Amino acid sequence: MITSAFAGVGSVAAQTTEDEAVEQVNEDIEDINPQFENVEDIEQIDEFDEEIQEDLQDELFTKIVDEINAQSQEILGEDIADDVDTPEEAREEADEIEEEYGAAAQEAVDALNNGADTVEDWQQLADELEEADEEAP
Repeated sequence: MITSAFAGVGSVAAQTTEDEAVEQVNEDIEDINPQFENVEDIEQIDEFDEEIQEDLQDELFTKIVDEINAQSQEILGEDIADDVDTPEEAREEADEIEEEYGAAAQEAVDALNNGADTVEDWQQLADELEEADEEAP
């Protein structure tokens, strides 16, 4: 099951080099992948920029929703999570699931909220890299 999925994933500390960003994202991916029981792992990356961040964001949210729905199918026989594309949508979906299913769906709520946090960290890394590129001579 998705435990307190993705808790603590994605701490960003003023990292501006691509190598540091790749290392951080790959550490996040290593922390995330064991949480998936019903979907394929996210592949680690060799480079990082805004486009890769957007692709990772799409992949992460798709896999979180697919994992939640696979588990809810086993337990309830129905999907409980709708597709999300942004951290804001993930948090809204988490709120809706919490309202409808309460504590029984806490793992799904945590997965969506923590996934949103991770994506925001990746967005920050991409922004820092872009700023560093703009400032480079």
